[in-house]
Amino acid sequence: MSGTARNVVLYPWFKFLQNLLFWQATWFLFFQSELSAAQAILIYVFYDIATTVLEVPSGYLSDRAGRRVTLIVSAVAGLLAAVMQAFGEGFLIFALAQVALGAHIAFASGTDSALLYESLEAEGRSDEVEAQEVRAWRFTFAGLMVSAVAGGAMAYFGLRIPYVATAIAFAILVVVALRFREPPVQRTMEGGEFGRVTALRAALRNPVLLWLFGLSLLMYGYSHIPFVFG
Repeated sequence: MSGTARNVVLYPWFKFLQNLLFWQATWFLFFQSELSAAQAILIYVFYDIATTVLEVPSGYLSDRAGRRVTLIVSAVAGLLAAVMQAFGEGFLIFALAQVALGAHIAFASGTDSALLYESLEAEGRSDEVEAQEVRAWRFTFAGLMVSAVAGGAMAYFGLRIPYVATAIAFAILVVVALRFREPPVQRTMEGGEFGRVTALRAALRNPVLLWLFGLSLLMYGYSHIPFVFG
């Protein structure tokens, strides 16, 4: 099996592991138990700022250093975030963990889809991009579903346990990222951005992907907005 063919096989598993967020149902309860109520709400600001600020540098790294390197950076940042939250204490450590988590999301954003698109293109299978993305979405939602239920049960025995479980999942994520191979694509800054735009345009023509995109936005809203105003 060629390296790019292996990328296609590993891609949905990367998405599955990336979304094994066992803390998703209990993270605010955890921060409330460790910090003041105001600090528990404020801590999330660090994640939002890091995700936004690092979007452009992540795109630059993806185009210059390559998709594989950028996804390895993302996976390592996610592992670091999970470990700091599992074993750390105090506002500063948790704030740094949120910055690392923001880096994890930012450095994977767009780069994962670009890796898939370029790998399929190298294999002469670019017509499969929509089907492969739909498959990856299924793995994504499976990871979220499994970790939400399991994480809630784990928290019954301790609010740090879901973070330990996520750290284990992210350690495996690092291994998967290391097994990726860089697609043989010559890219410039413009070419890299064009490749992402092309892949996005193709994906948005698929009604199933549009529906999944809308669903993910609703899930994000229902899981992150109410705790601020509730």
